Amino acid sequence: MRFMQINDLFEMSNIRKTESGLPVNIFVSSGGSVNHQHGPRVKVMLHSSDKFDITNTVSVLLKKNITADDVVGYEPLPTNVIKSLRAYLNLNYDTLIAYWNDEISTGEMINRLQRLP
Repeated sequence: MRFMQINDLFEMSNIRKTESGLPVNIFVSSGGSVNHQHGPRVKVMLHSSDKFDITNTVSVLLKKNITADDVVGYEPLPTNVIKSLRAYLNLNYDTLIAYWNDEISTGEMINRLQRLP
């Protein structure tokens, strides 16, 4: 298991569940030099707490139509989280990929993200 390094935190932005419409908080990344080693991903909290806890997350591949097989970690995500996350990533895929590719700033990314209904 790889633990987060301090440099990893500077390349991540947190998105609250109240902002996204998801049942959990997530962390999104710009590509940066550290993250290009594994490809586009988002970090998803394993519990629905309002408090952010980077140590209690799994990575999910950043792609459209994710399934449980796209979760990278030792803990599975509940079906309702996978379903909501799939809808959120499908809705915001172009924005999140542009952010990953360092084509837009954090502020632009946040302004473009759409909340689930």
